[in-house]
Amino acid sequence: MAEPVSSIITIALLGVAVVRGCKTYIDAVREVDELVDRLSRKVTDLHRMVSFLNSKYQEAEHDSDSEQSLIVRGKITQCRNKFREIKPRILELKARSTESFVDKVYLERKMNTVAKDIEVAVDEIRQCLMDIVLVTGVCSQLLVQIYLRF
Repeated sequence: MAEPVSSIITIALLGVAVVRGCKTYIDAVREVDELVDRLSRKVTDLHRMVSFLNSKYQEAEHDSDSEQSLIVRGKITQCRNKFREIKPRILELKARSTESFVDKVYLERKMNTVAKDIEVAVDEIRQCLMDIVLVTGVCSQLLVQIYLRF
């Protein structure tokens, strides 16, 4: 008699696990719009920071060939290249319709495939910004830290 009861309990536990998994997935799908917006804001804030640093660099040393200037110019170029890589991916995510649940499921699957790449690129851009701070000194570090908090 214990064997059928054990089987029923096992099936019930399996059913509960499936329901929990489905609920977790549905919650992730419901929140995908917020995740895309958050990721987009993060990239936009970093882009503003790089643009700001680039404009300040252009004002300060537009034709300088010093080692420090070349390093900063190279790091800004690296940041721009990373933005060029991730911009189409962000735009594609933001352009997806999310009116129906099926649209959100598709967006969530797409988000899972590109989010890690975008996060890696964002980390690389932040590292470039920190390298610029190391090259240019402490004054710009305060400015960069303000922007990196976002």
